[in-house]
Amino acid sequence: MNKSKRILSLYNSLQNTYSTIVNNNPLGLELQYISTINSSIEYDSKIESFNEKSIEEFRSQFEEIVDQIDEIAIVFPADLIMVSQFPFDSKIPQENIKSLLDIEIKKAYPTLNINDFTIHTYTLEGNINQPQTIMCVIIPNIEIHHYKEFFQKYNKKIISANVSQISAANCFFYNYPEYRNITTAIAGIQGNFIDFTVIANSKILYYNLLSYQQNIDIPQILSNEISKAQSKSINKIDNGLFCYGEDLTNDLFSEITESLRVAKISCRKLNAFRMMRTNLGNEEIEYCKRSMHIFPPVIGSTLPPFFESSNL
Repeated sequence: MNKSKRILSLYNSLQNTYSTIVNNNPLGLELQYISTINSSIEYDSKIESFNEKSIEEFRSQFEEIVDQIDEIAIVFPADLIMVSQFPFDSKIPQENIKSLLDIEIKKAYPTLNINDFTIHTYTLEGNINQPQTIMCVIIPNIEIHHYKEFFQKYNKKIISANVSQISAANCFFYNYPEYRNITTAIAGIQGNFIDFTVIANSKILYYNLLSYQQNIDIPQILSNEISKAQSKSINKIDNGLFCYGEDLTNDLFSEITESLRVAKISCRKLNAFRMMRTNLGNEEIEYCKRSMHIFPPVIGSTLPPFFESSNL
């Protein structure tokens, strides 16, 4: 990278709105701004724009920092996207893959077709006895369009739109370079969903989206899923589990850690800021320490992708 880029990343979850500005330059990442708004941005289909009350605080903050931003990255939570997986054969024409996806899309969105979505594809490495799997992350174009309309008024361009779990895994590869080649499980816990991924060598080995009704169920769900993933994957999860997400409380993290200790699997919080520099003040730095496990999707979207992907 020959010059600095100041990237605003925006993650609008079910509960809050998270944003950062990161200066991505040859020396690494520098955190220049961080914000959490205790409400979610909502789109009003009646007026075909963001609900003014929900956008008011973000707009006010954004207009104060707009001159500090070169480009924008958007991150979507799991509830706004679809993920589809099926066996992959490189000899299968792309049009056949699109036809399969179109059928699946119409089940969830009867009035839409494949052209109404942005689709990122990732090849999952199967084990020795199974074929590779293609994973398709399917994002409704209308969701991206809402943000494009808002930021166009400020002459700011959206350079990427991705799902929280891919961005969080990207964040892991940057912040833990010593573990890039070691098989690691990552779990995002938020909004009654667990995004579960096994990664190594800039590849996704395994992915699943799990649901839960109450926090007490989460440790056992994760323990079962790790066993399932290890039975299917080429690699043992030597590096244990890294957790993140806005629903990851200290008590829940302790319960997960204790549950996995029986299976001799280590458990750590994913620190979004571990390898980052900053000139922010003491108050912001203290907030980063408390919220390091919430911001992996936000920070990961500011990085060049570690994962190989293509678009359908």
